[in-house]
Amino acid sequence: MARSPADNAVFPPETMRRFATDPDPRMRALALRDPELPAELVERLAQDDEARVRREAAAHPNLPAPAGLLLLGDADMRTAQAVAGSPHLPREAMEAILAVAEL
Repeated sequence: MARSPADNAVFPPETMRRFATDPDPRMRALALRDPELPAELVERLAQDDEARVRREAAAHPNLPAPAGLLLLGDADMRTAQAVAGSPHLPREAMEAILAVAEL
C-alpha cells in the first residue's frame, strides 16, 4: 500500500473529525486514526462504501459492538479479519469465531 505525507502528520482532533465526512475515502480512513473519535462516527464509517475505510473502522477501539458484529460478515475478508481480532467484540462473538476456527 502506498504511503502518503498524511501518514506522518499529526492533526488536531477537530480536524480529524472533519475528515470523517470527507468525500475522499483516504481522508475518511485517516479520521479513524483519532483514538477518541466518537462512537457515532466510527459506526458510520464502519458502513462506508470503501473497504479501506471499513477496515480501519473495524480496528477502532470505539467501534460499537453491534457494528463490529456486522463487519464479521463483511465482503472484504481483510475487514472481517480486522474486526475478528478486536478485543472489543462481545465474548459470545469471540467464542463463535474460535469455534469456527476449531480452536
